[in-house]
Formats: sequence, C-alpha cells, structure tokens
Amino acid sequence: MMDCNKVREIVASAKVLNVEVGLQDELLNSGIIDSFSIMTIVEEIRREFQVELQFDGSIRDLFSTVEQLCQFVQSTLDRQS
Repeated sequence: MMDCNKVREIVASAKVLNVEVGLQDELLNSGIIDSFSIMTIVEEIRREFQVELQFDGSIRDLFSTVEQLCQFVQSTLDRQS
C-alpha cells in the first residue's frame, strides 16, 4: 500500500486556501482545491508515480479527500502493474 502522505503533499502544494490538509479533509466542498488545482494535482501525481489517471466516475468523488484520491491512485497503480 502506498504512503498517502506523498499524495497529501501534492494536494497541499496545489491548494487554494491557506490551511493544513489532512487525509480526510473535504477538498472540493470546502474550497481547499478548485478545478485548476485538480489539473495540477493530476499532473504532479503522473510525474511522481508515473501513472496515467483515467477518470470513469465523478471527479468530485475522487477528489473528495486525500484518502479517497490516494486509494484511486493505488488502484490505478495496481491495474497498471
């Protein structure tokens, strides 16, 4: 299982609000990130984990929390290995 702290660091570097980002903090609903932040986060995850994220479901659901995003990245890595 991957360390979600790296994903949290990526989200924190792209956040809009000047707040701490926890693993279970609401990201989109609280305004911590916005649509531009999502593009930045996806690009940083691609570089860091060398994975192409493909979104089949709701982006709002995938980016609801760092923990949810981390699980999505892990499942993508599992499928690509």
